[in-house]
Amino acid sequence: MKIKQAPLQNLGPYQGFDQLNADQEKSYASSEGLLTNPSKNLHTAQVSSAPNPALEHEYEAPFDPQAINALNQPAQIKKSKKSFVRDQLPKLGYGGASILHLIAGLNKLGKLVLPKAIAETIDKYSLTLSKTVNVANFTYKGIEALINKRAWEGLARLAYSAIVPFVPLESVFSASGISSGLTMMELAQRHKLKHLAPAQSLGEDLKRNFSAFKEMCLESIQGLPFISKNPKVFVSPSKEQGHSMFFCAWGNFLGAILGFFAGNNHSSPIGKLASFLRNAGGVGCDWAKFIHPDINNKISAVLYLGVSGFDFAKSFTNDASANIMSHFSLALNNFANYYYVNTTKATTDGEFKDYDAQEEFKAQPQFTPINMPRLRFS
Repeated sequence: MKIKQAPLQNLGPYQGFDQLNADQEKSYASSEGLLTNPSKNLHTAQVSSAPNPALEHEYEAPFDPQAINALNQPAQIKKSKKSFVRDQLPKLGYGGASILHLIAGLNKLGKLVLPKAIAETIDKYSLTLSKTVNVANFTYKGIEALINKRAWEGLARLAYSAIVPFVPLESVFSASGISSGLTMMELAQRHKLKHLAPAQSLGEDLKRNFSAFKEMCLESIQGLPFISKNPKVFVSPSKEQGHSMFFCAWGNFLGAILGFFAGNNHSSPIGKLASFLRNAGGVGCDWAKFIHPDINNKISAVLYLGVSGFDFAKSFTNDASANIMSHFSLALNNFANYYYVNTTKATTDGEFKDYDAQEEFKAQPQFTPINMPRLRFS
């Protein structure tokens, strides 16, 4: 049987591949003697199935499992370290910080009797540890998103690291609304981009997300229950397509912005209004996250409900009580943040579940196709 090689096909406008194919033909022609014997035709050259002893001898090598393991060991160690920083370290950090917040809160309630020096140390460094762990986790996941050309998501994560370290204990949850508001907008509109191939640049991702953002703004306003006959906001879980989360995310974002004008005076009219917007938006987003297909959103939603309760209640208490509630609030908030930020990891790993029949949102593999000759048999 003769095998004929069909003319090379151009699979797309990829520069440089025509030259690569020409070089491949030339190399093949040279090996078959086609350059020295023009009577031979490249496209009718016979492919011999007979073994070539010289080639077999040239590529023959003993199999050494230990040598292969030695070569793979550095990569395995690097992967193990990355996995620890990415997956295990946040669990340890969040767990440790939350325990310190619980101890500080219980001690101030009089449920624990600790020496004054120890109590003051725990009260001070529980917040420091919480901020450190959160900033490290949000920064790591933000950079991970940027590396994978997810600009909006990455920048929204990094917004937490740029703001929260500079606010007092009582303002941590409120200030984080800027980051969470932007992130939940991106999560809510993500399904609009599922039919597209992965963005090839950060600019392309921002452009796509901004286009989806404009669509979601219009659809959310027009889809409010008291405006539309076919509402899209606050609908049943089977009809939800992210508009409830998107609409409520504005409460997170605007409440956090207004909170900066209130400063540390949470009991002032501006402070109460900011807290109401932040927590009303938070509760609405928590409901939307609870009915969201992704498990990380579901778990974080339950925990954030407790955080919102403490945060709103402290607006109507004195400073001492607000401080105690803030410790309990941040103990829950740390665990909620762990699962919420895990949506970035799940997206990178292709495990994030989104709307549209609750199908897995898996990024298409990014690869560069190469022109290859097609073989036809005759």
